[in-house]
Amino acid sequence: MQPHYYVKSLNPYNLTNFTMIITPFNIFTLIIFIHQCAILYIAYRHYLYIDTKRKNLSTKKSSIRTAIIAPYKGMEHTFEQNAASLFYQTDVDYDIYFVVECETDEAYNPLQNIIQTYTAKTNVNAHLLIAGITDIASQKVHNLRHVIKQLPPDIAAFAFVDADVTLPTIWLSALIEPLSRKKIGVTTGYRLYVPTDNRLSTSVLSCINAFTASTMGPHKWNCPWGGSMAIMRNCYEAADIDTYWQTACSDDYSMGRGIKQLGLRVYFVPQCLVPSYDQMSWTQLFEFSTRQFTITRFYMPDIWLLAFFNALLYCGIFFFGIIYSIISFINHQSDAWITIILPSIIYLNSMLKGYFRQRTIIQILPQARKALRLCKMLDVFFQPFVTAMTCFSLIHSAFKKIIVWRGKTYHLQRNPRQMRK
Repeated sequence: MQPHYYVKSLNPYNLTNFTMIITPFNIFTLIIFIHQCAILYIAYRHYLYIDTKRKNLSTKKSSIRTAIIAPYKGMEHTFEQNAASLFYQTDVDYDIYFVVECETDEAYNPLQNIIQTYTAKTNVNAHLLIAGITDIASQKVHNLRHVIKQLPPDIAAFAFVDADVTLPTIWLSALIEPLSRKKIGVTTGYRLYVPTDNRLSTSVLSCINAFTASTMGPHKWNCPWGGSMAIMRNCYEAADIDTYWQTACSDDYSMGRGIKQLGLRVYFVPQCLVPSYDQMSWTQLFEFSTRQFTITRFYMPDIWLLAFFNALLYCGIFFFGIIYSIISFINHQSDAWITIILPSIIYLNSMLKGYFRQRTIIQILPQARKALRLCKMLDVFFQPFVTAMTCFSLIHSAFKKIIVWRGKTYHLQRNPRQMRK
């Protein structure tokens, strides 16, 4: 009987194992890994940009005479604190113009008292105008147009602020200074929500808003935000913003369109990220986020589509990866351990981005550290849940043409210059 000889292969490569690793799912995981690394790099650059700009703020006094225009309707949280912060702006020659719809507005009498009190304390001139009711544009846009038509000719710049934010003393000077540069049409900051209660819904609002704020940066895709923005008077007239506003629902998106038609930029000013102290129930949160996304879809459909697909892609890949991994482990697949890599990449990336966002916010608002604890936990560890909420609001906004804003109903039209009530 002839002996059998077995020769062990010296080939270090096992083709079977190789083909098990190179699968469509694993290739997709690699692509997502590269994509997420790029997103994380952009988030880190955004963090560095805000941190550097905040530390290198120029405090040179501006010679540009400015009007702060503040539309009010009803009472806000920290009402007096918000209004009083307008009187303490430094390094700019300015007047304040509060404006309400009518004398019966809940804010009218308190604003009169605030003007009387803080004008005596600061010597800053402040005025309270009544715009009257409109049935063409949104009430806010109508109020802004009414004020601008009343301004004296020596006012060279307009700064706009919402009633629900508290301004730092450098806000106006930081907002006005870049307007003297070429190619800059509008300067803008953004809102940072600080919870005034311990409800989960309020903290989710803060996280959703923080994500939107994190998209603002040193690029050409910025959109102005009407609660913290400024424009030179000659630029306002050259862009014919008043015509854009005649039948507009949104003040900021309409202005952004007009400015970009001139080939000018919307410039983001990190020093003008301003706190808004608020609270919301789940119903209010859903209404608020849906309304904001609906307005975005009508005025900036490209930005809405980008936000929609990013949220859908994130949720789809993450939750698909989780389900696929569970099935793989249940079926005892040999490569089951690889399937967990995909959702892990997504989750770790969102954790790091959330960490950078929250670190930035705490640096800007160190006094709100305690109020933002739950927000930080949600943003860092529960971003899939927050993004799912955002995705739900985005989907709902895709079918909306009617919004309710400050108690009034508006029917949005596809033409960005048209709106009917």
